[in-house]
Amino acid sequence: MYRARPFLKLAPALCLCAPLAAWRNITTADNDARPSYTREEVSENDGSEGKPFWVIYKQSVYDLTTFRSSHPGGSFIDQAGGTDVEVFWRARWPQHFESSRMKKVLDETRVGAVLEVEDEEEVADEDEDDEEAEYDEPVRDMSNFRTFSTMPLDSETRPSVLLDSFITDQTALYIRNHSPVPLSVCEEDVASYPITIANTLTTLSDISLSHPLVSLTCVLQCAGNRQEDDFEASGPNFFTGTVFQDTSESGQVGNVTWEGHSLCDILRSRYPLECGEEERAEDSVYHVVFTGADEFESSTPLSTLLSRGDAILATRMNGSPLSRDHGHPVRAVLPGHVGCRNVKWLESIKLSKSPSSLPWNQRYYKDADGQHIQMLPSLQSIIFSASASSAGKLTVCGVAYTNGDASVSHVDVTTDGGKTWSAANVLRDDKEAGAPAKYSWSRWTATVDAPRPPKGEGQVTVHSRATDSAGGVQPE
Repeated sequence: MYRARPFLKLAPALCLCAPLAAWRNITTADNDARPSYTREEVSENDGSEGKPFWVIYKQSVYDLTTFRSSHPGGSFIDQAGGTDVEVFWRARWPQHFESSRMKKVLDETRVGAVLEVEDEEEVADEDEDDEEAEYDEPVRDMSNFRTFSTMPLDSETRPSVLLDSFITDQTALYIRNHSPVPLSVCEEDVASYPITIANTLTTLSDISLSHPLVSLTCVLQCAGNRQEDDFEASGPNFFTGTVFQDTSESGQVGNVTWEGHSLCDILRSRYPLECGEEERAEDSVYHVVFTGADEFESSTPLSTLLSRGDAILATRMNGSPLSRDHGHPVRAVLPGHVGCRNVKWLESIKLSKSPSSLPWNQRYYKDADGQHIQMLPSLQSIIFSASASSAGKLTVCGVAYTNGDASVSHVDVTTDGGKTWSAANVLRDDKEAGAPAKYSWSRWTATVDAPRPPKGEGQVTVHSRATDSAGGVQPE
């Protein structure tokens, strides 16, 4: 039984969009008796060679030496060492202005104020102009999306758009970026695009000559899909209080046909001894560490990738080159895994005997028990729409999918809290599209008698429940 968002509540009006988060500037504590420092003095504490890591914000000085190790953006924070952090926030990271957690960090780390010198002010203004000139986000049509943050872009696709097609168009797939989009790579330069594998620099052209093109249709879902429900069920986590604590309902998901080269074949050719050791071992030995041009880093057990054998390095989606928002020119696609493991803008792939140590991997994408989130739930169904007709019928539509361990067998819906269930009609789009059902979703629709709302409530809750080909039933 799908717990919350798929239990679509029918009310006189259903709002499918929300206003963008209000822009607010973080305010800092009033000047107090703590010391003042010139900008030159602050610049000496840039975190290099064991020095403290200080930054300036709104004429105050902050010691972020301890926070630096847990910064979700990893080493990007190093750019601001000893300088005015607001320059970088305005140019590339405006989400910090909306973060209650960042406000708390600043309140706790203030060590003094800036003692301005006229020449230093002029230098600071010049630096700000230079930084803003580097800004380069792609032009986007956001009409298909509900947006939570514009920089970096965090959005979900509107349910009506997802229902339109078995395959989610590139312009309709949700966008969840952890940082500004890396600078574009011209299509004529894609073949020579460098990627480091096993500590050896290679190119996409080299990979394509050694490994044939393969295709794969699978669901891509953000680990934070239905994040609002997750907060309600599991309580606060490291996203709480940040711009990434969005109110996603069910639209950070899509079904895409990818083209690229077998990641398992590439790993076996570059790491033959390690792959052999991994397959003989009883417990996982190695982790595959993926690093993107945005410095986002994630890792996945090598044993999982080898046993499944379906992961690819994708260069195309739905017959076209990847867009910049979706990882152009190359990204990892690990079917059955949550979205954050499908690293975009790939620059490096390596093996390690321990998971990635960067904050995104060590602090953020974990479950309530502190374990790294790797796989999608084994079985899911999502309600995207429910509408009542004048004839007293209720039509419910949605999708269902697995993490690849089985395929969707059937879907049922209930309007009375599970006392009675009605079978939905599962569309077999996968057969028409020639896409194996293992990793792709199945669309479904059900028509039932429209119930009367319980007395005094004025709305009806609809539940969906999927069953897979192995007999597994979606958990309540």
